Amino acid sequence: MNRIKEYRIRAGMTQIELSKALNVSQGTISAYESGRTEPDINTMRKLSLTLDVPIDQIFDISDPQPEQTYKPMTTEARIISAGIDKMPKADREKALTFMRIIFSQYEEYFEEGDDANDPKP
Repeated sequence: MNRIKEYRIRAGMTQIELSKALNVSQGTISAYESGRTEPDINTMRKLSLTLDVPIDQIFDISDPQPEQTYKPMTTEARIISAGIDKMPKADREKALTFMRIIFSQYEEYFEEGDDANDPKP
């Protein structure tokens, strides 16, 4: 079972508002909330971004690696992540190189194992 309805209500949204945000019908939202159907992975991602809740919380997915903890992303990080996912590979590599250069100025903010500590270009 999922928790779409719970998080939709917490976000102060109606089924119609959520359906418009996801570009699906209100009936589809109703079917998701009742468990009659499940959204595809792209719709799950949109739900997560729209409701500002991790996918695993919406769909009660347990983490197969319990030692890892979820780090909530800021709005800015979600926007950057969504944009990079849509870029062609060559542009994505350029963007990542640029971000590594910028992040190299702020190494003290990154924990061991963060991507910003990867070898610099």
